[in-house]
Order: sequence, then C-alpha cells, then structure tokens
Amino acid sequence: MVFNENLRSPSRKNYSIPGGVKMFLRDVDSVLEKDWDGVGSITSATIGQTITYLDHWTTRKGQRSKDRSEISEKEMSVSIDLEELNLPNLMRLFGKVGGVEQVTYDVREACVVKNPGAGGVIQLPNEDIVPDSAIVRTPTMELLDIVEFVQGPGNDFVEDEFDGSILIDPAGALVDTVAFPRIHILYRKNVETQRFEILSGDEVNVSASFIANSKKGTKVLYDFPFAQIRANGDFSVGDGSTWMTFPLSLMVLADETGLHGHCHVVKEDEFSK
Repeated sequence: MVFNENLRSPSRKNYSIPGGVKMFLRDVDSVLEKDWDGVGSITSATIGQTITYLDHWTTRKGQRSKDRSEISEKEMSVSIDLEELNLPNLMRLFGKVGGVEQVTYDVREACVVKNPGAGGVIQLPNEDIVPDSAIVRTPTMELLDIVEFVQGPGNDFVEDEFDGSILIDPAGALVDTVAFPRIHILYRKNVETQRFEILSGDEVNVSASFIANSKKGTKVLYDFPFAQIRANGDFSVGDGSTWMTFPLSLMVLADETGLHGHCHVVKEDEFSK
C-alpha cells in the first residue's frame, strides 16, 4: 500500500489540530449538485461507531474457550452541535420534510410605559399592530377603559394600517398619573412567517459529506450515501449568557449495496482552510 509522503509515520505533519468542521447535506434521492446545502457553523462534532461481535465458545477440552468471533452488528453515527438557527436547520431538528407554508401570525407583545393620562398618546415599539388587540392595565391589573388606534401624531382612526400609536380614550376612567405613573400594555403584532409542522413523523433521509479540516496536519473527509437525521437530546433557548446551539445526530445507514460510506485522507497542500 502506497501512502502520500506526508502521511507516513513518523512525521510531524501528521499531528492535527481540529479546526474547521463542515457538513453538506442533500435529499437521499437527489443526484443534483445544486441540492447540496451546508448546515453552517458547527461548534463540535463527534463520530461514534459500535461494532458488536458474536462469540463462539467450545468446551471440547473441559473448559470454555473462545474459538471464533464474528461481527454481528455494526453502526456509525455523527453527532454535531449547530449554531445557525434558520429554516432548513430547524426542519432537520424537528424532523420535517417539505410542507412549508407562507402565513401571517399574530405575535403577542407586552411593554410597560409611562402613563400619559387622559387623552395622552402612547407610541408602541412595533408597527402592524392588530386592530382592537391592545389591553391596558394598571400595575395592580386593573383594566383601563380605552383605546383606539391612530396613525401618526393625528387622532384619525385608521382601520387597516397602523404605525403603532394608540390613543388613550379621554372619556375613559383613566388611572391617576400620580398614583400609577406607569401602565402595562398587552397587544398583538401581525408578522409574516414560514410555518411547518413539528413532530410530524417524517424520516429525514439524506446523503452527507462531512469534512474535518485542520489548520495544520491531515485533512479527513467522510461521505455517507445514506444517513438519517435525528434530534440528539434537549436544547436550551438560552438566557442571554452564551450563543445558542442545538444538537443533531446523523445515523449512518447502509445503502442498497451494503455500503456505509468512505473515508478520504487528503494531502496537506490540497485543501483550503
């Protein structure tokens, strides 16, 4: 067997510092180059393999002795932590293939603002406020008798388009601005979304190309013709103290020929960083 010069041992060129990890996926049934899609930044990646042997024992000489061992099961998986939160990655996380809908959705928002008193105007921080959705309460949860929407600084009611202003009704039983200098507002904002069903039961079957790059040392590529994407544990939506990551696992499966994949060892000077 002939190896590349920089792969023979001993050689300091074989020492590797794990660096750029890249993964590209496409639907297992696709043969089109344009269908490959990168999953983005990967913070960690682990390749796991399990080989199970079936042992045979003989007692011909009065003691149990192992005289044969054959592979009975083999499996491989790739576990990764992603940090790019986008539609394709979320669909992979929740196990969904296709079925994305373009919809509008009312998002609930809340804020605490200064009480402007009778006839005062409050500027909400969002546009596209849903008509008649604003609920205003005092800090003691007393519901105030208000409100109508207005556009801009004027007081003309606008039925379809709003800039986020609401007008406190001067005829309402308004709270004392001294006793309650601030009031609580709950409202809905209309947004456009891309929606898909979670836990739909779809099997996310892909072909995968996995690249374990390093700044210095040996570069290794893995290709898996047939793999199944699975969620790999819980993920936290975060508390603002760190970047969000979420785990995925690729269960490497055998294709119709029994092939699981290949490992490619690349010369040092033939791979980009």
